[in-house]
Amino acid sequence: MKKLLFVIFCMLAFTSCNIKQIDIAKENMLDIILNEDNTLINTISTGYKYYIPNGVTLIGRNKYNEILYSKGDYYYLYVDFVSYYNKVKLGYEENEYAYYSKKLNYKDKEGYIEITKINDKYFIEMMYNYSKIEAYVKEANIDEAVLNSSYILSSIKINDILMKSNLKSFEDKKKEEYLNIFVPKREEGTFLEPEIIDEIEEAGKESEE
Repeated sequence: MKKLLFVIFCMLAFTSCNIKQIDIAKENMLDIILNEDNTLINTISTGYKYYIPNGVTLIGRNKYNEILYSKGDYYYLYVDFVSYYNKVKLGYEENEYAYYSKKLNYKDKEGYIEITKINDKYFIEMMYNYSKIEAYVKEANIDEAVLNSSYILSSIKINDILMKSNLKSFEDKKKEEYLNIFVPKREEGTFLEPEIIDEIEEAGKESEE
């Protein structure tokens, strides 16, 4: 694990600062991590289990969602049991206007990553393996956030029995808000709304109290 991290950070350190080469560095990072068979597990949640990398802390749970924290940034993790059960296929179109946008397809698992600059920070959406992480980070933390998100999402293991039980609870709660992780915020017309950012950061602050 340490050797792999060292290789990744070396690639990033020796990458020049133009956008094209930054994109290449991120793609190399994603290729290395998502092509691996990630069997690491250190966290059990409701209906699934996964790996939290060193430096990332679980600070709260909200229903079937997790709130994670790393170096001043909050990550909001959501696992989509409904799409997993129905084997929903991805229809993501890469966004040429984003800071970074890429469709992901590794080992029969689909997803996407889209990074958008909002004021002086960056909104990261990474969806993979029927799970999604949203984070709002400083520019200096983008690469580490992508690295952490890749490890977390690639390690998600859903418990089929508990998943079916959770689906029943979803059906029983007709007013339950459903998050479509297959649709980036820009397609909903909401990704630039301050409420999105406030929700992620406020949820993290409440969990720390």
